[in-house]
Amino acid sequence: MELLDRYLQAVRKPLPWQRQDDIIAELRANLEAQLEEKEEALGRALTPAEAEEWIKSLGSPVQMAAHYQPQQYLIGPAIYPVYTHILRLASMWAIVIYIVVNTITIVLSSTATGQTVADAAFRLPWVLIQERPVERGKKRRTYAHAVAEIVFGFIFLGWLLVVPKHPFLMFGPGAAVLHASPFRPAPVLWTFYWLLLCLSAIELAWSCINLLRDAWQTPNRYRHIVMKFLGLVPMVFMATAPHGVYVLLRNPGIDADRYGRTLDSINQGAHTVVLLMCAIVSLQFVWEIAKLVYESMRDRAVAR
Repeated sequence: MELLDRYLQAVRKPLPWQRQDDIIAELRANLEAQLEEKEEALGRALTPAEAEEWIKSLGSPVQMAAHYQPQQYLIGPAIYPVYTHILRLASMWAIVIYIVVNTITIVLSSTATGQTVADAAFRLPWVLIQERPVERGKKRRTYAHAVAEIVFGFIFLGWLLVVPKHPFLMFGPGAAVLHASPFRPAPVLWTFYWLLLCLSAIELAWSCINLLRDAWQTPNRYRHIVMKFLGLVPMVFMATAPHGVYVLLRNPGIDADRYGRTLDSINQGAHTVVLLMCAIVSLQFVWEIAKLVYESMRDRAVAR
């Protein structure tokens, strides 16, 4: 069939040149067998319109050739578990850095208004959105993956511990600007920092225990739910901060008149951001619970 020949010729172009002849020969045999079955079922040869419709049903030549392409990864399976672990840790601190950096920007800006604070608050959801690659055919992690996650976890925890004494490690040159600012963090922010630090330590300890108990092969969905719940604790703590105060003046007696209004704007804006962040994390937790319930019900239905 001339139409089939043209189709196979188009499929040949994107194929690996080393295997083009073999793949086309195999594909031709399969398609000709399908064509014979169709014609036997009809008791006659296909009309030109029917043949064209059948060729279209096979998909585009590029799609057909894709089935014979070597499998490729943007992030390979060998490093995927380590990548996701680091991504979770980085995402948590991206939220903290986002709040601090925007607070500094608003403080130093001479044109900052309530709209500026609102814009910063409504940009936060984009910080919380994580583009995670789809893991097809979930494979069990190897022992090396589990060990690598723990090693990177210890490195990250050590980095967090030295940041208070060396803020340059987190803020870069912005640390000097923060130090020269007339504002300073309120005690609630330090408590929030230690809560997040404890949360990271708990997750790391849990991973170490799983490794020692030889329970690292498959992910534990209940552990994921527990960590989501514990992640709510710092958020709720920040949302219920007394009077919504997150930033204070270094010298209130001297700078109260000059920076008093700016301080109020910063705290009000920060409180809005914290409430929004708390709402989003709460919705994420509810979503995880809903998925867990659905998966449990589905497993029970399959077991029956």
